[in-house]
Amino acid sequence: MALRLLGSGRLVHGPALVEYERAFADAIGCRHASSFASGRVGLHGLLRALDVSAGDEVLVPVPTHIVVANAVRYTGATPVYVDCHPDTCGMDLVDAEAKVSPRTKALILQHTFGFPADVERALALGRRAGVAIVEDCVHALGATHDGRPLGSFGIAGVFSTEETKTISTTMGGMVVTNDDGIAGRLAGYQEQCAAPPTQLAARYLLKFLMLHLLTEPHIHRHVRDQYIRMGRRSPAPRATADEEMRGDKPPHYDQ
Repeated sequence: MALRLLGSGRLVHGPALVEYERAFADAIGCRHASSFASGRVGLHGLLRALDVSAGDEVLVPVPTHIVVANAVRYTGATPVYVDCHPDTCGMDLVDAEAKVSPRTKALILQHTFGFPADVERALALGRRAGVAIVEDCVHALGATHDGRPLGSFGIAGVFSTEETKTISTTMGGMVVTNDDGIAGRLAGYQEQCAAPPTQLAARYLLKFLMLHLLTEPHIHRHVRDQYIRMGRRSPAPRATADEEMRGDKPPHYDQ
């Protein structure tokens, strides 16, 4: 992969992108897939496509990452946290139903650690309450439920291919859906997102190569400590910006 990227002469908007989206959609069993710079941006775009806005509420699982709550907050909506089952860390759908209000627009159903959530119960809750079920599959690429890939059950599924995920493109996320209207609105949002500068893409490629070397067994034990000590001085970009860790929207969030 690295040799292909280095030899292509194009790190941004290359012809392989459409092919990648098509292959991803086919793998999940959905008609549409839209790629973004990260899973969080894809989630933010999906919430916008669902008309989530100021005054609305979105049910968010605990545990989760701050970027999930931020994707909700950046639409103007309020994240409402739902507890989990202590044995599985899957969403407690009894608690979720108790927290549904007339302002609830969506429920983010996280397949925690790649283990399927209670899909049927969540979908039934969504139908009763008129709430869109969004599958958070950032750790669940390749996982199935009842013979179907996770991400194909709700109104849409969100995936991440950041460096800690099932497959890694170092940067990147994907939203899949069978809803033509949502796919069209996601395509419109995708067009609005600024293309990452070539320099930033090159830094992510460098990070990809560094992580590949770090995970080689015969190299890892020699360079791991140096990589950790390098910390913020590393030339590789961090997965989450300082602004976002504080809850502020980074200036280049949609990039």
